[in-house]
Amino acid sequence: MNIRKQYRVVSLLLSVVLLVGLMQPAWAAEEDEEAKVTVSMTEASAEELGSLLDFSRQYIVAKQRQLGGSHYAYTEGLSDEQGSPDGNETNYYPGSQLTLLTLEEKDGKVQKTEEVLLESMAGVIRDPDVSPDGTRVLFSWKKYGLQGDDFHLYEMDLRTREITQLTFGQGQADFEGKYLPNGKIIFSSSRIIQTVDCFMTPVSNMYICNADGSNPYRVGYDQVHTTYPTVTSDGRVIYTRWDYNDRTQMYIQGVFQMQPDGTNQTEVFGNDSCFPTTLLHTREIPGEPSKYISIASGHHTLQAGKLVILDTSVGRNDPDAVSFPFPDSQSNKLDHVDGYGQSGPLYKYPVAINDHEFLVSYSRTGWDAASQRDTPFSICYMNAQTGVIEPLSEATEVLDAVVGASQIVPVKTRTLTERPSSVNQAVDTGVFYLGNVYEGEGMEGVAPGEAKYLRVVALEFRNSAIGANQGRGTGTSDPYTPVSTGNASWDVKQVLGIIPLEADGSALFEVPANTPVYFQVLNADGEMIQSMRSWSTLMPNETFSCVGCHEDKNTVPPVQSGVTDAMKKGVQKLQPDLWMDADAENYDPAQAEGFSYLKEVQPILDQSCIECHNDQALSFEAIGADPSGQKIDTTREQIPLVESGAEGWTYTVENNPLPIGWQDPDFDDSAWETGKAPFGTPDTPPGGSETTWSGNNRLYIRKTFTVEDLDALQGAAYFMNIAYDESPIVYLNGEVIFSADGYITEYRTENITAAVKKNLREGENLLAVSVQNTYGGQFIDIGLYLQEPVVSSTGAQFSLEGVTVPGQREKMDYVLSYLVLTGSQNTGVQYLGNPENQYIHWISSMSDCAIMEPYQTGSTQSPLIQRLKDGHGGLSEKEIQTIAAWIDLAAPFRGSYTESNRWGANEWREYTEKSNKRAFYEMEDAMSRRDMLGLTDPRELTITYLDDFGLEDETVTGKGLVRMNREQPFYLGETIRVTLPEGEHYFFFNMDSRLEEALIYCPDGVFEYKISAETQNTWPITANTDSLRQYQHPVITARLATEEELKTERNLALNPYDLTNPSANAASYPHASASNCYNNGVQSEFAARNAIDGYRVNGGHGTYPVQSWGPDQNQENLWFTVDFGHEVNLNRIVLTIRADFPHDVNFPSAVLEFSDGTTQEITIECTAEPQEFQIEGGKVTTSITFKDMKTDSTGWAAFTEVEAFGVPVLG
Repeated sequence: MNIRKQYRVVSLLLSVVLLVGLMQPAWAAEEDEEAKVTVSMTEASAEELGSLLDFSRQYIVAKQRQLGGSHYAYTEGLSDEQGSPDGNETNYYPGSQLTLLTLEEKDGKVQKTEEVLLESMAGVIRDPDVSPDGTRVLFSWKKYGLQGDDFHLYEMDLRTREITQLTFGQGQADFEGKYLPNGKIIFSSSRIIQTVDCFMTPVSNMYICNADGSNPYRVGYDQVHTTYPTVTSDGRVIYTRWDYNDRTQMYIQGVFQMQPDGTNQTEVFGNDSCFPTTLLHTREIPGEPSKYISIASGHHTLQAGKLVILDTSVGRNDPDAVSFPFPDSQSNKLDHVDGYGQSGPLYKYPVAINDHEFLVSYSRTGWDAASQRDTPFSICYMNAQTGVIEPLSEATEVLDAVVGASQIVPVKTRTLTERPSSVNQAVDTGVFYLGNVYEGEGMEGVAPGEAKYLRVVALEFRNSAIGANQGRGTGTSDPYTPVSTGNASWDVKQVLGIIPLEADGSALFEVPANTPVYFQVLNADGEMIQSMRSWSTLMPNETFSCVGCHEDKNTVPPVQSGVTDAMKKGVQKLQPDLWMDADAENYDPAQAEGFSYLKEVQPILDQSCIECHNDQALSFEAIGADPSGQKIDTTREQIPLVESGAEGWTYTVENNPLPIGWQDPDFDDSAWETGKAPFGTPDTPPGGSETTWSGNNRLYIRKTFTVEDLDALQGAAYFMNIAYDESPIVYLNGEVIFSADGYITEYRTENITAAVKKNLREGENLLAVSVQNTYGGQFIDIGLYLQEPVVSSTGAQFSLEGVTVPGQREKMDYVLSYLVLTGSQNTGVQYLGNPENQYIHWISSMSDCAIMEPYQTGSTQSPLIQRLKDGHGGLSEKEIQTIAAWIDLAAPFRGSYTESNRWGANEWREYTEKSNKRAFYEMEDAMSRRDMLGLTDPRELTITYLDDFGLEDETVTGKGLVRMNREQPFYLGETIRVTLPEGEHYFFFNMDSRLEEALIYCPDGVFEYKISAETQNTWPITANTDSLRQYQHPVITARLATEEELKTERNLALNPYDLTNPSANAASYPHASASNCYNNGVQSEFAARNAIDGYRVNGGHGTYPVQSWGPDQNQENLWFTVDFGHEVNLNRIVLTIRADFPHDVNFPSAVLEFSDGTTQEITIECTAEPQEFQIEGGKVTTSITFKDMKTDSTGWAAFTEVEAFGVPVLG
């Protein structure tokens, strides 16, 4: 049931925040007797503005401070995103307005009347859109300050000024909403509970909901942010997609499209190009099907840049398809520019009237020098043919904050084409059709018949940012919760299987829906010929077709003589990959797990390799670390190719960027000056400049060097020693090998082996660098060095043993063999792999944007694979294929984000809470889809909220699922009551997304939970009544369990909502009790209920997140019981003991007693890992009791979590 909160606004609505500490803010609506209105006249004539008046005479304008963060997309400003153990970034800058701009012809000019519809002093209003009938405005609003609220969707009736809240809750941001042709709303949301691969910030993807905000469901399953959807007149949704599977994260933020039902998610422009770095706020140009108006911007920037027109008829990745309607001195087509478009005039949020007249937010002088956030942007009409620039809406002040006029949309009726939908939510698969794998740039030169299989790989994305390492190459990166060494795979990769390619190169096959997948073309040995460095996602029942491998989307598919071989066969199911041990007949790709080096590769090495390959000393020398993971000084010599501080550089200083080509070896630099590095000013760190470079400008330097014998350098590593101020781009023989943003104050060594090897030539080579200065000091010095591989002086073999090597910054344990084979080196705080080392070659995570050539890298280019195929080690064909698959997947180490971690209690807390949040929103998504299919249980259940006097405060009823959106936080003594339909006893309950949803059994059909002080030490801060960070707008959900759920094995002991003293009037289960709790049960963090609350963090003792059932020491006749309240059929028990060693010890054994008196003895190990105990044949019981427990030594023994897996006995 959707709850609609309505507010009446006659003219001006003010949100007022009264903060007492950080407790619940108050919000009040105020009405002025007279509306806040400004009236002014245009400079331009009504005739000059004729197209503007014809376009619309009324507009909605949103004014706010500048959006963006360290990356343009970081705008969620989540209230609960401030507790990550690895830091956070939360961008929230209050003060905003929503206004109505009216234009009228008057005395040959145009009168501008701007009325404030809504002003939010402590909040942010953003992303307006007007309904196709022109009567309603949709917008996003975060009202109460950083911690008091989150962005939600609202709608205002422009006739009555009535505001309706559409989405609710706290802990997720809903924003960038747009009306769809079918009446639904598409919007960006962080409810996916995912963090950016390369930082610690939350990710938002696309969702769709009904017009009233009900039934939100996910349509974007993307690696990182998708931003600012807009709807075209032909019914498509276009948006920006940040995209970097197996490639650099810096320069690929192109334009994508989808249908209004989420199908046909594909590139519009810029997914294989490093220019422009980012395309923002893209909209269609009316009457021009191939043209779009957009903002060319950077990566680490706020949301503004240069106004550009994209013409996809020219190309989908071609710089020639980009033009500047208002060129200035900074309007260049340079690629690989992190801070692109940030100098000179700035633009954002354009709306095209036609191909030369635009409405756009504009700052003629660029960023405000004192504060970019406070740059006073104005909405302007701009005519590229006449040069007329007419301000329409100016920046204003709200509580001393400068809020720029940012977003404008016309108030007018529109006709949007409604497209038919192929989506069927009852289907859990989609179908890909490939016409001919040999078509397209990606397979150029590959002979027909050479490609035998298509591998399908699913990407699994992280929910938390815990630990990090670094990648270097085309830009630099900091992967968080890393799954590999630096420069290897970004994400966990699940190989779903392979499909044989037909003789004509075609394929027609089924994949799981709502799953991001990518493809690899394999040869007969299962080795990679080509790999997709992006992903594709199918909606349920969707069929998506492509011509070939990276084919040009502007070309017509080649004429086929009849249907393809794949069409004749029909849709095929995926088969197990060649390296898998799986039953092909019963194979289910949906059950695939992430590829784990420890599970798949290390056992092969253990069996066949380590008898000879066991020189650990040699291997630790090779990785530059000791067995504790600490960096050691290497004895290997570094040979200079270009020394730091070298003479003989040619250089030029320019005020404007040089045309592309200056970095190429054949460029004539004879007119340039010659100087000695370093270049810069004497007082700029690290100092010591030899050639003066000063002023706000750009420096370009070039130097040649010679390589006599390239073959002799096989296996070498290449390093760059560099200091810069600021933003260097380094080229080798015309190709980018390194780039960075900002400046550093001391020399830094960068491993750039992969990039150098790709571009190094025998004979003369050219090293070229561009660097700029926008403010402050300036400096550049660079050296290029090679380091020969380690060679044992005794002839011993390097180690391929699975010896644990700690990754300090990564917060995970590697094994020695992995670090050796990936050529990884300890950089001091983390490990950095070499994607082209003497053993294996893989696709670097920091590889460039451009499409790879066939066989460019991977297992076919890896010396190790060739040696194994020649018979070394006696490995089987399947074992070699396993190692080849690992290489071709970009050398992942972990098969899950929790595997082999080195996490403490705070890290486990973060991961557990985020996992619970993700599960909560996945539940809501699933319930939305069930409702769309008409499968919602028609029976009603009710949530009643009672105050601390037992009086009814709020009641909500719903069918199948009921959701109570509270406007106040929880307070002690208040009670939540759930009333089930007559005869029903089971339901799922949740009262905070960071807690797990629990299956509750109520004998009387009524559940009561009284807000208790005992949870203050045992619950997340968002649900803790004693916390200043408690959710101010919590959501309570109750839903009826489906028959399928009741028949599915689950942990029947789980109940975060158990109380030591439960309600006497409304019994509910499961319930935990014990013969003894520490300190006579005074301290709730040691209560029995903690052992069934779903939290398995056991690396400490005390309050949340390490609460436990902790009895006093050396108790006689100790017992612990979980009462299910009814019969259940149990199959296994999983016990996690508290493991704060040496403070803690274990109970060496115990007896499990069931309700019928039968028993089973168990042995309990002293380990932090969960211990599973099978119940042979299953057991029907109403309870389980642990008894006969006693420690062998002085110490504390405790249970962190008891899980009982089985199914309820129904009937």
